[in-house]
Amino acid sequence: MPAIVIVGAGINGLVAANYLQRSGCDVTMIERAHRVGGACVSEIANVGGEDQCYALGASVFGHMQRFIYEDTGLASRLQVYISKHPELVHFLGDEEPTWISRNPAEMARELADKWGENGDVEGFRADEARVIHFLQDGFVNALPPSISDAKHVLGDTLTHIWISGTARSLLDHYFTSERMKIFTAMKVTESGPVSLDDPYTAFTLPRLNSGSIFDGDYRFVKSGIWRVTEELGAINDELEVTTHLSSKVLEVDTVHGNLTYERNGSEHRKDFDFLIFGTDPLTACRLVGNEDQVAQTQAQRFRGTSGKLNLMFKDQVRWKHNSKDAGSDAAFRYFFSVNDLAEFEKATLDVLDDAVAYAPYGFGPPRHQVLRSDILHKCKSDPLANPTCPPLSPFGTRRGKTPINFWRRKQ
Repeated sequence: MPAIVIVGAGINGLVAANYLQRSGCDVTMIERAHRVGGACVSEIANVGGEDQCYALGASVFGHMQRFIYEDTGLASRLQVYISKHPELVHFLGDEEPTWISRNPAEMARELADKWGENGDVEGFRADEARVIHFLQDGFVNALPPSISDAKHVLGDTLTHIWISGTARSLLDHYFTSERMKIFTAMKVTESGPVSLDDPYTAFTLPRLNSGSIFDGDYRFVKSGIWRVTEELGAINDELEVTTHLSSKVLEVDTVHGNLTYERNGSEHRKDFDFLIFGTDPLTACRLVGNEDQVAQTQAQRFRGTSGKLNLMFKDQVRWKHNSKDAGSDAAFRYFFSVNDLAEFEKATLDVLDDAVAYAPYGFGPPRHQVLRSDILHKCKSDPLANPTCPPLSPFGTRRGKTPINFWRRKQ
């Protein structure tokens, strides 16, 4: 029975532990925090004398693959909700929002009418679907995407436009309107403050939409998205995965295959056949890399995702631009404080300056506050008791993120 040690009990580490334990491995997880979950956890705020939970990281659920959702046992443990209402996009100066329909033809007509978009919106959706299907096939078969495989399946042109090319080239290829380019570029910058002219930035778009769990949609988890990692941790406990919380890895012996970690003021040693890092790259590099590798990793200055602000309302939000369709209160709404792609990109890249911690391009500075009284009707009931009324999440750019790294003991 192979002995596996996983450092980091975030979503990646938890999924890896689940699969490995069920395949017959002896899995031990070591987590520095006092709970599992990594960035997918909650915090408590006392509002009006009542404790309210809110997400510290992601708010919605959708990146996971369906087979993982089912294989791990999460599908039978979580309750989810999705609004089928089109997304609503607000730009400054608009009296009415623009509807982003899931139907490509309807979406093209709306964008032509509201934003003067004369590009190939339907072609964009069709080509994106082809790329996403290629990625999902790879996920199911445990095959990381490669340029050679992409060219074989998609052809040279789509591979360049959607994978190896720049986000700006992709935007210019399909769209003519500034607003459609801004709206689409937003999804590129959600993964980090990158220039739209950087190679491979086009790949961010299909990657973000490649979750097959809800056919590319995002859903709200009852109680909160942190229930995903809480339940997965509980499932792993039932599978007899050993988890050490509030534990810090001190040293890794890559020759003899063991590590030393500190827990409750005492040092412990654990032998392993395989070691997996579900941590940030620098932590992994410091434990198993050399000085040159650490310096190189530090120089890369990994940046994080877009920022988020959780707002809690005493009364339920009633949106001025609601439709009569069921679930319109929970429709995804996007608010932009810029109308120019260059200004949008500048806000994205501002945080590369260490003196700038947050640069908004969503709700905007106070003089351009987008959440105004003319958008909301008078509130009536408690949104925190209503799972169809999500917290509002302004967009901006900040720093931080977690991949997963695999390492095998030297033989």
